[in-house]
Amino acid sequence: MKGSEKGFNHSVFRKAVKTAAGLNDFVPVKIFDAIVLSGTQNEDKMTCYVRSVDSSINALEVRYNLCVSDGEVKVPLDESVVTIAMTAFTDPYIVNFTELISHQINVGDTVINLVNGELKIKQGDVVIELSNGKINIKNGSKDFKTLMDSFFDHIAAMTFTNGAGTTGVPNNVSDLNNDKSNFDELWQ
Repeated sequence: MKGSEKGFNHSVFRKAVKTAAGLNDFVPVKIFDAIVLSGTQNEDKMTCYVRSVDSSINALEVRYNLCVSDGEVKVPLDESVVTIAMTAFTDPYIVNFTELISHQINVGDTVINLVNGELKIKQGDVVIELSNGKINIKNGSKDFKTLMDSFFDHIAAMTFTNGAGTTGVPNNVSDLNNDKSNFDELWQ
């Protein structure tokens, strides 16, 4: 499916490009579908190279976004279809994506980053990660799973002193170890 067939309205976008670029209605805006060429990503410059779907344009360098002032950066997947817009007064840039390698959103001091299906949310020293079906929460050098592992180990090793002496390990250690194992399946 072409990028422009996924609910993308060319006429509305042409008007938006002209307004954003301060252009009048007589300046043509070229919009076309293209394929991202493999291995051409330059995340420092936020560009990649594309080939138009009809092969009339080859190896054109395009920006991922017109601007990043909105705090959002989308990086297209190699060989994915994107929709490109350009005028005589603006560099070509991607206006519609079908598949992404990554998507980063900056909101204040919070960064939300989705890379290859893994989600990371960072605010100061606090990081929340979702990866391979597991969750991890860190605050600086401390992480939630390590803290909980230690908690389970301490409970399993508890002994109590009474009139008859010191008790042995709790008789539910196997239950605690089972809970710890279940916890390990959820947290990384």
